Amino acid sequence: DGRTIVGFPALVDCGDAVELKVFDEPDVAARRHRDGVVRLFALALAEPIRGFERDLRRNAGLELMFGTLPVDQSPAGTLAGQVVGAAIDRSCLADGLPADAAGFAARLAQGRPRLLLTAQEIVRLVQAILTEHAAVRRKLAVTRDQPDVSSDVESQLAGLFTVGFIRQTPFEQLSNFPRYLKAIVMRLDKLREQPGRDRSTMAEMAPLMARWQRRQRALKGAPDSGFESFRWLLEELRVSLFAQALRTPVPVSVKRLTRLLDQREAQ
Repeated sequence: DGRTIVGFPALVDCGDAVELKVFDEPDVAARRHRDGVVRLFALALAEPIRGFERDLRRNAGLELMFGTLPVDQSPAGTLAGQVVGAAIDRSCLADGLPADAAGFAARLAQGRPRLLLTAQEIVRLVQAILTEHAAVRRKLAVTRDQPDVSSDVESQLAGLFTVGFIRQTPFEQLSNFPRYLKAIVMRLDKLREQPGRDRSTMAEMAPLMARWQRRQRALKGAPDSGFESFRWLLEELRVSLFAQALRTPVPVSVKRLTRLLDQREAQ
């Protein structure tokens, strides 16, 4: 009837194939399309991936530890599915998405020899993360008499271990997870001797964390790269305040991050 309808096409992951679908929102289309392209690479690399998954299933301890976390019930959300997806991201998509068949074939040829080494590197990192996570859980089990601290740590863990965290967290940040978790253990170790100091540190952080949470609610899941990078600075702040011995790659403080948040909200 003479009307123009705008849609955004994407390849959608259907498990054993992909389908072309059209979405109303470009951000949604972009996220779904990336997953669809990853599935195309996984289908093209099916043979080495099957061998990797077979080897991974032999690591029953890792699967058990992974099972204590929130999981996505889809095949892509399993431990193997997330590791494979992350390995394809790093091996085949580091330079962005291919736009045509020739680009896909070139990325496939470049990524094939790197895939298994990359997947094994990710597994080693995940093993270290889950080992540290288990240590935090053991410490929390004997810290129930400090409900405010327990609640704060549980909230921090929920932010780190979102569903699909292996695939969804940039590898550079995922590499910091063992240090973040070690910092929690150090915090809980000090708690018995210095409960007052822990409370004062939490009070110092509270206004900044409240502002951050309000901003997150306002975004309603919409991507914001500037605030995503700020989110990792908050993890570094926790390391700096509760486990100074572990050090941080950049200087952080409540005052410094408050100024930075002021600047970003003003933009």
